[in-house]
Amino acid sequence: MISSNFLALTAIATVFIVIGGAALVLIVWVIGIFNALVAMRNRVKNAWAQIDVQLKRRYDLIPNHEEQGVGKIARSSAVMKVYLTAIMVGSFFVDDPSTGPVHLNHAVSKRHP
Repeated sequence: MISSNFLALTAIATVFIVIGGAALVLIVWVIGIFNALVAMRNRVKNAWAQIDVQLKRRYDLIPNHEEQGVGKIARSSAVMKVYLTAIMVGSFFVDDPSTGPVHLNHAVSKRHP
């Protein structure tokens, strides 16, 4: 026959095993949630860092756009001077100081990139 002390010890051991297993599952679950939250935080930081990089790139391009605009205005101004000179003279040929007499179509197309 099994003694009552042995039955009490096995019952207590069973209770401790069940409580320990539940505690272990709870601890693993908390660690999993913590890791998921840390991963989400890192994704958010990375997303904001990517936005910051794009904004810095755009900011760095502003002087280039400004220079291009100034250059286009200068070229357009030169072409307009040649064109208006030809209209005022009433000729299809214009005297370009750098190349000599040029047909109006060549003078206009020559200055544009």
